[in-house]
Amino acid sequence: IVPKLRTTAQHPGPAGRRQSVLQLGQWDKSGNAEDRLQQALADPAPEVRQAAVTAIGETAIRTDSMKTSLIDLLRNQRESAQLTDGALHALERFSMSKEEFALYSQARADADKRLSQ
Repeated sequence: IVPKLRTTAQHPGPAGRRQSVLQLGQWDKSGNAEDRLQQALADPAPEVRQAAVTAIGETAIRTDSMKTSLIDLLRNQRESAQLTDGALHALERFSMSKEEFALYSQARADADKRLSQ
């Protein structure tokens, strides 16, 4: 199933990519989905990026490059409050430096403010 999900995660339609990425997060516990999840985090469709954030939270992938990609999402002011909140939840599972934690804390405060409006 997992190899098929990696292939269908390249689907031409965002709905197909979204569903494949979500299922990849549920099924691939090997940690080999990092490349595909990295691609999904950079996808032009916001629903695919949201699925990637959700899938990262379900996997055991805790690499520095994945953490950097999630932090980059936090820095992007154009991302939705929902996506930012998802990235914050995923980052809770990563170890962070003082600087990263300071950025995380500020992004958490900003996201809480945006979500309450």
